[in-house]
Amino acid sequence: MKKGLILTLSIGGAIATILVSVLIGVLIGNADLEENYTEDLKKIKAEITESEKAAKEEGEKLLSIQNEMSSTEEKLATETQNLEEAKVKAEEVKKLLDEKENVSADIEKLKKEKESTKKEMSKLEDD
Repeated sequence: MKKGLILTLSIGGAIATILVSVLIGVLIGNADLEENYTEDLKKIKAEITESEKAAKEEGEKLLSIQNEMSSTEEKLATETQNLEEAKVKAEEVKKLLDEKENVSADIEKLKKEKESTKKEMSKLEDD
């Protein structure tokens, strides 16, 4: 009976040792897993922070580009207005040049008429 009890205790002790070893292994494994998860979480947080920083920089670049575009649009609108005003002035100048040409032609006609009248007057005086 003592031998049976010793055998039972020995087997029980062996089983208990195995269970404790397994339990320790599981605990150590969980600790390793937790450490791995912690490292992975740190990496993910770092990547998220990096992504947020990059997104912020891109947002600032886009805002800068948008501001430049607005400024360029304003300049373009001003230049377009200036061109329209210049076009109107050019048309006015063209009209004035046409009028000058007409006046010059009228002056030439009048000069010819004056010469003609002088000649007629001379003829009449000679007679």
